[in-house]
Amino acid sequence: MNNSGKSTMKGKILIVDDTPANIGVILSYLRDQGYKMLVAEDGESAIEQVGFMKPDLILMDIMMPGLNGFETCTSLKANKETADIPIIFMSALNETVDKVKGFQLGAVDYITKPFQQEEVLARIKTHLKMESLQKELKLTNATLEDRIRERTLKLQEVNEELDRFLYRSSHDLRRPLTTLLGLVEIANITLADNEARELFAQVRLTAVQMDHLLKKLQMVSEINQSSAEVTKPMNIERIMAKIKKRFSGLLQKKSINFKFTHSLPEEVNYHPFFLEVILFNVIENSVVFAQAQAPWIEVSITLEKNSLKIVVKDNGLGIDEKYLATVLNMYFRANEQSQGNGLGLYVAKKAIDKMKGKIYIDSKLDKFTEVTIMLPYKKDIK
Repeated sequence: MNNSGKSTMKGKILIVDDTPANIGVILSYLRDQGYKMLVAEDGESAIEQVGFMKPDLILMDIMMPGLNGFETCTSLKANKETADIPIIFMSALNETVDKVKGFQLGAVDYITKPFQQEEVLARIKTHLKMESLQKELKLTNATLEDRIRERTLKLQEVNEELDRFLYRSSHDLRRPLTTLLGLVEIANITLADNEARELFAQVRLTAVQMDHLLKKLQMVSEINQSSAEVTKPMNIERIMAKIKKRFSGLLQKKSINFKFTHSLPEEVNYHPFFLEVILFNVIENSVVFAQAQAPWIEVSITLEKNSLKIVVKDNGLGIDEKYLATVLNMYFRANEQSQGNGLGLYVAKKAIDKMKGKIYIDSKLDKFTEVTIMLPYKKDIK
């Protein structure tokens, strides 16, 4: 009989033994301790019983006719519905068994006959507690994974919304700037007052700087929304001609000797948008920080194994060594008097990261800067 204080069922335990007389004492003892006890006399009936009774723990004899304990354990562990049920093997002291094999098959422990009741109870409690903790951990992990998945989806939605806002806002803001720049040009033509013309020149400079900033923000938005998986036909010389045209005024004004070489075929399947963004921003940095005396910029693009290598080198103002680790950060500027908006190399890095590429910068102040970019390239040349 169960004591009233032990009436609460602590769990279901299945004992598998082909000789019920051997387990009568431990069966009664565990039942008195508050466990619901189930019995199977062979491996086949144990497997069948486990399927619908779902015990919390199994005490399994090893030496049985038909399916022995090892074979029964193997079958239970192969079924995902029963694989997590802890199995403790039972063996007699005079039986030679391969305990290592039992652990390899998934057993959690061994006990020997004749049983020491308190030892058996202690081992059962330990493994039931461990199994309970594992279930709690799995449940907690599943809950955390659900929360992380939900949070990730929300963040993705927010980021997509921010990208759309960024793109539309920068696009809409550029319209009035274009109008303002047109009015400045008209003022320069119609006004005779030099002071007024100088004032409008400052207005124009500010408007151009704002327009450049908005272009960068548009680029960031487009990088985030564009896929690096889809390739398109690309002609590198057309891309470079487009970039040179955008810098033609500054190249001429600063008398920069610009040289471009490449080893690409006339047309390849690649990522023209990303490549244009990278080249534009890195070359822009070289143009903006060109030195006054005999400035030059050299750009080379070559194919190396599974990579497309871009090298942009100049003899410009260079970068102080202490800033090399942070020069790719957003809005990086060495000082308040620094030219540029601090976004060029950051935007280039965004595009490079999207393509799973790498960027390396070597520079010496007042001497040179060399930017090397390695982009993954699959040889699917048309």
